[in-house]
Amino acid sequence: MTPDPAAQAVPTRLAARELAARWRGDVRLRLYGGVLCVVVLVTSLYTAYNVWALRVDAQARAVDRADEIVQVLSQAIARPLFDINNVAVASVVAALGASPDVAYIAVLGPDGGVIAESRQALPTDAVTLVQSAVPVRFVDGGKTYSVGLVDLTLQSSTQDGELRSRIREVVVANLLLALAIVGLLLLLERRMARPFADIETSLNKLAAGDTAIELSGLDRTDQLGQMSAAVRRFQQTLEELHATQAHMRRINEGLEHAVEERTHTLAHAVEQVKAGRAQLQAVVDHSLDAVVLVDDAGVVAEWNARATELFGWPAADALGQPLLALLQPVHAGGDVMVWVSPGTMVDTRGPLLSLQVRHRDGHTLPVEWVMARLSAHGEPGQARALGCVFVRDMSDRLQAEAKERAALAKQAELFELRSTFIAMASHEFRTPLTAILSSVEMLRAYRHRLSDSEQDELLAATEKGVARMTRLLERVLLIGQAHAERLAFSPQPVKLLACVKQVTDELLTQYPEVGQRLKTVLPDGDPVACLDDSLLRDVLGNLLNNAVKYSPGGGEVELSIRPSAEGWVIEVSDHGIGIPEKELPHVFESFHRASNVDGISGTGLGLAIVKRAVDLHQGRIEAVSHGGLTRFTVVLPEGVPEARAAQSLLDSDA
Repeated sequence: MTPDPAAQAVPTRLAARELAARWRGDVRLRLYGGVLCVVVLVTSLYTAYNVWALRVDAQARAVDRADEIVQVLSQAIARPLFDINNVAVASVVAALGASPDVAYIAVLGPDGGVIAESRQALPTDAVTLVQSAVPVRFVDGGKTYSVGLVDLTLQSSTQDGELRSRIREVVVANLLLALAIVGLLLLLERRMARPFADIETSLNKLAAGDTAIELSGLDRTDQLGQMSAAVRRFQQTLEELHATQAHMRRINEGLEHAVEERTHTLAHAVEQVKAGRAQLQAVVDHSLDAVVLVDDAGVVAEWNARATELFGWPAADALGQPLLALLQPVHAGGDVMVWVSPGTMVDTRGPLLSLQVRHRDGHTLPVEWVMARLSAHGEPGQARALGCVFVRDMSDRLQAEAKERAALAKQAELFELRSTFIAMASHEFRTPLTAILSSVEMLRAYRHRLSDSEQDELLAATEKGVARMTRLLERVLLIGQAHAERLAFSPQPVKLLACVKQVTDELLTQYPEVGQRLKTVLPDGDPVACLDDSLLRDVLGNLLNNAVKYSPGGGEVELSIRPSAEGWVIEVSDHGIGIPEKELPHVFESFHRASNVDGISGTGLGLAIVKRAVDLHQGRIEAVSHGGLTRFTVVLPEGVPEARAAQSLLDSDA
């Protein structure tokens, strides 16, 4: 069975791969292999050179031998050839041809013919042949004659043996030299193997971090000692590095602990800052003032919730916008506010300004405006000024101030009313009190002398004075309730004709003579109106009383009541002294009396009571006076809302 060449080649390839792997992995193998190859190469080259030199030397000696034989032969046969002594030539040739190194010798004549020759059989082994052909010349009498040619062929079998012997000697010597070199290498390898192994083991341990190593080459002074010392220094450096790493590890652990504590502290501080900022932001957002943070150019940087509530601009729309463009602030005189950059402010807080700003929907708000300069940083190395603008809505405050001023004015009015009331009371009460006192004194002193009619007259005067004081007190009480907004108001169905009759009867009782000049124009039938009966009688009574009182010349007094689309229209007119035109706006003020009343008595409360009664009915009253004619027109709407009535009753109860 024929073996498979491919199967036979597999072990060879495996062995070649293993050898190649060992060659790549073992530097000593590469070193020794390389040195061995160099030794073999050098030895081979040296041997080849010696062989070549021996061959060249042998060839040169053969040529010299041939030249020597030819020279000797040419000298020996020159004369016989010149004399044409062929026998002598043949004997010489025969003698030389018997030499063992002469393979062939021939003497040729001038014509080229062979005169004599000698030939030996060549040996079977390889020989080296040296040929030489030299012309034979004979010199006689200064002349040279060419007498023939010597052709010689030498065999070098003897020299070849000698050459082979010398070649063997050279080869053996070179082999012994190579073996000596290899042995020396092996000896050196054995002496270097332990230090190299220690260095390799030590480096492997050091690479693994183990510094417990042993080096056997430290006492050497050659390169192995230097390498071992270098490895020892590396070990010491690694030990120092390990010690440094341990120290750094301890430092790192301490730093980590310190960093952890610092991080915890910073985290706690950050949480506190965040909580403080959140609290501050909550305080700012719940501040009663609008707080706006702006940059040096007046562009909005922050905008709190109160600013959104006050001005109508959400923070998302306000941020990045010029503050003056958003609010358009103007001074009280109408001058547009000029922006003052925070960076140019001398003080950290600017002046307090009273301005009018514009809401987003267009209406204006009265505000107080003040800006504080803050210090903040922008880009690295650059500082930029920031301003914090505080804006406070003055609407409620102004309203409160207006109410306070109104209250003060009302209080002043009440003080004036009190003073006026005291003056009026001292005047108005004096007259009836004087009459009452006089009547009482006369009755006490002259009761037995006076007749019954005279006593009745005095008693009637006393009753009249008491009634006058009672009416005055009722008016004062009524106007006091009106000023205190506690006047009772209770609209109910009222029969107008009955109410008018009651008022006119009271008027006739007080002024009997007015019956001839009082004219009434009333609606037909018996109409009923939903009005407050008491307040309606106050309106009719005071208007008629004034009409009679201020027409002392006997002018006609007219009362007219008629329905209209607005309600019931009541008109009272007289032809008396009239009211100055410039005083018409003040006639409904308490205790106000026209400048032309002269000595006509009065309290100045009647028209004020009428005005309060009309206002409670949600009606209106007008007064005109010209050419001696004075007319008061009252419009009282019917069906006053129950809520208003109920509220009035509640106010009255309070």
